[in-house]
Amino acid sequence: MPADGTYAVVVQWPPHSPWQRFALSLQGQAGTLHLGGREPALTVARAGDTLDLRWPARSGEGHLHGDLADDHGVTTFSGTFTQGPNSAPFQAIRVATARANDDALRDGEYRISASRSIFLARSSEIGGARMVFDSDTGRIGVLTPVSESVEVLGATVGSLLPIAARFSFAPPDSTGAETLALQYGDEPVLHAQRMPYRSEEVTFHNGAVTLRGTLMIPPGSGTHPAIVLVHAAGPQRRPLGLYPYALMHLGFAVLAFDKRGAGESTGDYRTASYPDLAGDVVAGIDAIKENPAVDPHRIGIFASSNGGWVAPVVATQSHDVAFIVCRVCSMLTVAQNQLYERETEERDAGVGAADVARAVALHDAYTSAVVSNTGWDALRARIAAAKNADWFENAGVPDEVPPDPAARAAQAAQLAFDPAPYWKRVKVPVLFLFAENDGYVKTTASAPLAARYMHDAGNAGAKIVVLPHADHGFLESATGLPSETQRATRFAGGFIEALSAWTSEHRLALAR
Repeated sequence: MPADGTYAVVVQWPPHSPWQRFALSLQGQAGTLHLGGREPALTVARAGDTLDLRWPARSGEGHLHGDLADDHGVTTFSGTFTQGPNSAPFQAIRVATARANDDALRDGEYRISASRSIFLARSSEIGGARMVFDSDTGRIGVLTPVSESVEVLGATVGSLLPIAARFSFAPPDSTGAETLALQYGDEPVLHAQRMPYRSEEVTFHNGAVTLRGTLMIPPGSGTHPAIVLVHAAGPQRRPLGLYPYALMHLGFAVLAFDKRGAGESTGDYRTASYPDLAGDVVAGIDAIKENPAVDPHRIGIFASSNGGWVAPVVATQSHDVAFIVCRVCSMLTVAQNQLYERETEERDAGVGAADVARAVALHDAYTSAVVSNTGWDALRARIAAAKNADWFENAGVPDEVPPDPAARAAQAAQLAFDPAPYWKRVKVPVLFLFAENDGYVKTTASAPLAARYMHDAGNAGAKIVVLPHADHGFLESATGLPSETQRATRFAGGFIEALSAWTSEHRLALAR
């Protein structure tokens, strides 16, 4: 069996962590690992269909040992990853060498019937890989391209193998319609047609920052209610995952833009305050409210996770915000929420309760020092005493403190941010969507706070929904831990239904 080519690889490394994704390329007895900024050379030994790949590494020689196999025309490679004294399973699939299917041409909603759609979209959060969501079964996962026209779905969100489904894309037919043939295992083939939409590139400014985005418009004449997406944490850029297509399915026009300092937008999100980021969203609202396809009286914002600290500020900065959808948004201060995040990361690493408490206490001391700019000597001593402990790696504390003055000032402003005063001024309808088993937002604290803030605001148009058995990404989960996310296969039920019912109640949009 030929082995040459490029492979997508997943490995659960370090142990108890989410599956890590990278790529490798093989050519004869040589190859290369593609690990972001590092590309170590491989030596390749082969005996039949068994491959032995080795490369030098600082923490001990790296080693992939496994077998090639053919799965209905797809070349797979699986076995054991070893580095130093540690080992973990790995999975790999040979991918298409031509990457034409990496563009947005295949993203969108594919309708099987009036009640069932397949949503496909690339996500910058997973390196631009394409995600899939089946509205009927709740199935969700990541696609891997294995040819110019075929992409495959792994058995779980984090895995590549075994292959659970095949997605075959056909060129546009005589009517110009793009079609998809989908087969789960040996089940009958399903056929779906891509729903049309149009898009317009949008450029706008917030002071010296230039922001670039895409306005996605569902079919139909006249104006549409519109939603501006508010970014979560990190350097998020278009595409922004499945949500734009799910929102267009409900009849919304959607503005997705590159976060400042990411993609084609200028500036630096790392030094920006939450009011700065809110100003970017307000500028986006201003950019689309004169668009003939947008109803200027029905423009809202859709915030996820970290964007929940931005959303209420947007509503206080702009009178054009008609409604807010806030998905897994913390109502705590940033510093308080980070303590809960640290607890989750430590638990996921298999750390015992006593050490979890130590890690959380050290992180609390660090954030207090950053905000107050005091206590650095005492903190230095605590770090020196703890840095060799198993729990220190996930404590979220740097080896050396303090940070440089500019970085500390920016971090202090973010950590001290409290959304409460802003939420208490929000009068427009708000849909809060929380997850029962969220490992990154403490739902048992945030949901009651959301209710209190809306009561204090006199906001009768707010609704709070807690999705059962859901994690931070709305995947089915019993624990909410990141490692369990990798084993998920389904989107938690209730999200689309809750959003559709709420938008209909407030006459914001109608499903098309």
